[in-house]
Amino acid sequence: MNANPDESTPDRTAHDGGASVQASSERLRHAAHERIDTVAEAVHPVVDRLTDAAHDTVERMTGAASGAAERMSVKSDELRLMQGRLAEDCRTYVRAHPLKALGYAAAAGFVLTRLLRG
Repeated sequence: MNANPDESTPDRTAHDGGASVQASSERLRHAAHERIDTVAEAVHPVVDRLTDAAHDTVERMTGAASGAAERMSVKSDELRLMQGRLAEDCRTYVRAHPLKALGYAAAAGFVLTRLLRG
């Protein structure tokens, strides 16, 4: 038998090694959690700024699109009015000068036919 209690036995060495590994694992786990918390704290303001910038960009783009849609609506109304005036002017001219209008229509048809045939 082993008279010296300080001498290591295989069972005691395995037990001490397991405790050492467990302690190291615990220290690493704790250090990893601290590191994650540190990184999260450092990243948080950046994420907040990026989020704010994204919201501002969406608001600006929405405002620009809304303004463009409004301008297009106004221009569309203006074009519709111009089309109506032009059509009325053409009707008035044709009623006042039917033979000239017929001659212009024939000439335009002739020119278009020549252009389209090549």
